[in-house]
Amino acid sequence: MALSARYNSIEDLEDAKLEEYYKTRDSLEVALSMSCSVFDFSLSQKDVTIQNVASELSKKTLYIEYIKYHPILDNNTVTNYLGYSLDNTGSISIVDLGDANAIDRYILQARKKMQESRFQVYSKKSIFLEKELKEITKVLYEKLVKPFKKQLKGKQKLLIAPDSDLNLIPFEIFVNKKNQYLIENYEISYLSSGRDLLRKYDEFEESKGLIVVASPDFNSKNSFQKYILSKKFRKDLILSFPL
Repeated sequence: MALSARYNSIEDLEDAKLEEYYKTRDSLEVALSMSCSVFDFSLSQKDVTIQNVASELSKKTLYIEYIKYHPILDNNTVTNYLGYSLDNTGSISIVDLGDANAIDRYILQARKKMQESRFQVYSKKSIFLEKELKEITKVLYEKLVKPFKKQLKGKQKLLIAPDSDLNLIPFEIFVNKKNQYLIENYEISYLSSGRDLLRKYDEFEESKGLIVVASPDFNSKNSFQKYILSKKFRKDLILSFPL
């Protein structure tokens, strides 16, 4: 690789390129923020603090975020899930939840059972499928929720920020040792991160009126239905959406 006189080494060249990429990113962020108020707010909140996020939590709410990561071990193929919780006092608890691949396999099994159950809702087999699904989600409860048992005491609402395959399974169906679904004991909401709690969205003016549509006559042969079935409708449609 030929180096310019401005750079003494390949490392200097790479650093310069990286700095250029950062400048390009910053300019794109500014351009995006000018057309997106929500993104503009996220830029102004880059230095999100634990205290700021905790202040948005009620006494009865617990925030839990999950992260898939690679522990620093001799075997760099290992991937684990890490979970940390945050309450309204700013207290944080961090737990290594173990092998991510093993957890992901249970998620895949649960999804297969859920998919199978869709076609067996009114059959006797549905009872057995639900039982099998519960056995799988009991394991997921033990691995992903039970480690925060102490932090969950007295809480009524969970704010969950899942990562990777954890986005593919509803935590509501996790089952504890009492055979209770998680949703039976907690109100559950999902976030992409704690930063979401700090976003302030545009407020819309409350509607002053009310429109009620009731008792539609689906068998009515009114003029609109005749229009939809007419050649004129097809012609208008083609003119509106040309190929």
